[in-house]
Amino acid sequence: MGDRYRNCIAMLPLLIVCLCLREVTVIARLVQIRHPVRANSRVTFLAVGDWGRKGGYNQSAVARRVTESEQYTQYITLFKCGMQMGEVGAKLGIDFVISTGDNFYKDGLSGVNDSAFKLSFTNIYSARSLQKPWYTSKSSRVPFMAISNDHELFLNIFLVRLIYIVLGNHDYHGDTEAQLSPLLKKRDKRWNCYRSYIVRAGTISLTTLSFFPLFLGVFYTALVEKTLPYIACSIGLLHIFFVDTNPFVNKYFINRPTNKFNWKGILPRNRYVSTLLKDLNTALKTSNATWKIVVGHHPIRSIGKRGDTIELLQQLLPILQSGIVCSPIQFLTSGGGSRAWGNITHYERYKKNLKFYYDGQGFISVQLTRREANITFYDVFGKTLHSFSLKKYIRSA
Repeated sequence: MGDRYRNCIAMLPLLIVCLCLREVTVIARLVQIRHPVRANSRVTFLAVGDWGRKGGYNQSAVARRVTESEQYTQYITLFKCGMQMGEVGAKLGIDFVISTGDNFYKDGLSGVNDSAFKLSFTNIYSARSLQKPWYTSKSSRVPFMAISNDHELFLNIFLVRLIYIVLGNHDYHGDTEAQLSPLLKKRDKRWNCYRSYIVRAGTISLTTLSFFPLFLGVFYTALVEKTLPYIACSIGLLHIFFVDTNPFVNKYFINRPTNKFNWKGILPRNRYVSTLLKDLNTALKTSNATWKIVVGHHPIRSIGKRGDTIELLQQLLPILQSGIVCSPIQFLTSGGGSRAWGNITHYERYKKNLKFYYDGQGFISVQLTRREANITFYDVFGKTLHSFSLKKYIRSA
């Protein structure tokens, strides 16, 4: 593939895969969403970031085709990415899509009726295979599977047609409450956006029926975002923890003309961050999922020009390492939903551990079973750039 397709541990919008098996009750204040899985206990999704450019910079190409030559010249990058996501999504039979933030450039949405929602989302990700749930949250750059470049990651749910989303720093430039509003879901039922939340996908294991006789079958429950504790019991295949990473970044709170963030719902900042970390710590430690994925907008580790996010290294990474992860944390980055930059300035620091790197547009797919995770990186033309597998060794009951 050449030097461009170098190994990658970098991440901006990110996910980190943690492997743990615990049969415990989950107690947390984070929003809980339970997503149904197929009879074969397999979960498949796509992840993409930094896409909201109204079809420009190959956003639509990653999503769908355009015919007019002028449009093609202007929007080729955005369209190609969306188009290829649709084709790969159909081939894999995805369950949902994840977005890692920066959903609408450059300044988020102006309100729930902003035309950018239709022009950057509904009209672009129109392929039949992408009519799934999309999961997103406000700019959360947390480690599990990492996605690079301040971008968003989209997760489409095939059965219920949802999208799980996190917010990026550009989303905080506008009306952040608009992206969280249930009114957007009325405009497009796939849209699911909270600040920080958990998506659970799984069924009860046969070995636990005697302990949890009331929780047989598929789970699907959506809860309203509140600060009251929520208690749930389940044995899951996959738990995805979406974390709002924007409030962690110190430079966003410096009083200067270039900082135009809307921090409504976040202040006082210290209390917000400490509460979030406490809730995440509890949720991770008590999670019984075979696979745990944390999704955020900012990278913990990055070879890009901005480098590591120091605040996440100091505050978030210790939580992920404190007995929560049963195997090495994998940092994966998928932030090429539209425009991309090739500024690699920290390669020497991480070259020994770097597995893959690509400085163009694209997205990733994740396929999970009880025993194996398969991750594939695609470019804007749908070509496989890199793939690898992680094995899960299940302890016998």
